[in-house]
Amino acid sequence: MLTVQDVVERLEAEGITSSKQVVQRWLREGKIEAEKPQRRKDGYRVSEVAVKRFIASWKEKHTKRTAAEYETEIQQLKKELEHSHAENAQLRNELQRAEERNEVLTRDLFDALSKLESRQSAGRIIAAEQEQASKPMEPVFTEQFQFEKKKYEVRVYVREGKYAVHFFEGWGRFQRAIKIDKSTPLFKRFLEIIRSKHGVSVEMALSSREQFVPANEVDP
Repeated sequence: MLTVQDVVERLEAEGITSSKQVVQRWLREGKIEAEKPQRRKDGYRVSEVAVKRFIASWKEKHTKRTAAEYETEIQQLKKELEHSHAENAQLRNELQRAEERNEVLTRDLFDALSKLESRQSAGRIIAAEQEQASKPMEPVFTEQFQFEKKKYEVRVYVREGKYAVHFFEGWGRFQRAIKIDKSTPLFKRFLEIIRSKHGVSVEMALSSREQFVPANEVDP
């Protein structure tokens, strides 16, 4: 009795097939007579007679084809090949159009992203300007001093190139905004302190409250 591998070698020698899988399929389909395995690990067992019978049947079946049949098959294969070439050409054209479309879409996407980034940048600038505008103005300098046994704090701002002077009575958390005239002794005392720290030009500007003063003249 022959094993499956023995059968493969016999059929290969006859020019029929060298595939073990094909032989196993023929065995399962009963095209090659064999004893079925009793256990899974056992293989098919084939007799010499069965192998010779299959070889003879196969050769008889495959040698009956006429030249006209071979020519017909060849022509059919040629048609299938031409059809395959046409399909390949169509697929190449479709691929080229898809690549061109993808290039256009990519360019449009980058343009859209660029515009979006520009809008976001403009939005950030506007938001920053709005945030800056919403912040309370910081004084360019603050002076704290005592006058006639009372504590005063003066905050000096620059608005549109002019000084704005705000007086508060008290220091720290407990303060009260007050209005005073430029001719009062309290304001004059404040000017004396300013003269000693910032110079006469700043004192004159604070006295007039109307002069435009560069910011570098009011640096503390």
